Amino acid sequence: MSKNISVIMPVYNAGRYLADAIESILAQSFEDFELIIINDGSTDESPLVIQSYLDQRIKFINHKFNSGLVAALNTGLQSATGKYIARMDQDDISFPGRLQMQYNYMEQHPDCVLLGTQVKVIGENKLSKMYTVSNELKASLLFGTSFAHPSVMMRASILKNKHIAYDEQFKHAEDYGLWTQLAMCGEIANLEEVCLEYRKHPSQYTKVFSDGMLKATRKIRSLYLDKLGAAVSIEEKQMLNEIAEKQIDYTNEEQINNIGYFLSHLPKKITNSEIHQKATKKIAYSHWKYICSERQKIGCNSYGIFLSNPLAKSLNDLKTHAWFLKETVKPKLG
Repeated sequence: MSKNISVIMPVYNAGRYLADAIESILAQSFEDFELIIINDGSTDESPLVIQSYLDQRIKFINHKFNSGLVAALNTGLQSATGKYIARMDQDDISFPGRLQMQYNYMEQHPDCVLLGTQVKVIGENKLSKMYTVSNELKASLLFGTSFAHPSVMMRASILKNKHIAYDEQFKHAEDYGLWTQLAMCGEIANLEEVCLEYRKHPSQYTKVFSDGMLKATRKIRSLYLDKLGAAVSIEEKQMLNEIAEKQIDYTNEEQINNIGYFLSHLPKKITNSEIHQKATKKIAYSHWKYICSERQKIGCNSYGIFLSNPLAKSLNDLKTHAWFLKETVKPKLG
């Protein structure tokens, strides 16, 4: 029997955090769901932990050998019967009202194909501040992922009808690849509410595979630019990578000026109607503001450079202008 929501949770050597993750889903206020747990060849006690739960909403799939995260995620997608597909990681904690809030939003916004939430880092007083509006999210995807993967809910009919799944060629950044595909199929959003606690630890997937993730991310970004009909050169794509990866020499005024010129012209380079120029301008400005403020923090007066950019002039961010003025006249110690 099909459910309203299918929650997909890949598991590989989950250790002591798995029980908390499972129980946070079983304790949801929204009850019409199936929890698909894919044990991907774990060599620890993870299978025993999963099988200790007798809840009929759990669908246990056991991979005898480790096939990798992309394959495990796609196994989950293929097994899902829900109208909506939600993600969950083996070491995070979903708040009790998470599925209900996301279900309500998706029901009320039939054009939405992808919905994330804000997250809290476990053990830290740190909350995410991800964009919530579709146009701004689509523009922010030019620079990188704008969703917390374990927090998302997707419209299953879009994945099925558009033949969209996690792609092995984007291994280690498969979530970012999926978001850029879904962004071309409808509206995307993040709830303003925090609905998930996100765990950071030394063995975390994103840390172990950072090199592969970097290569995959660059490929995804390039393909996304092409889909949007962006009139950017190879050199400009490389500059976008440098901005997104924060590979910038803040003492190099020529590089900073080149970046500023590129960012100020980026909105006009996006010809696809999926993204409004106003949204792209806002996202480009946020990166320009960050770059100039980082340069200011290392002792290079940057207010003049910041102000010379049309982005700074047109958006008239008075709070940032005041910050630069204060930092520029601050007396130097020693």
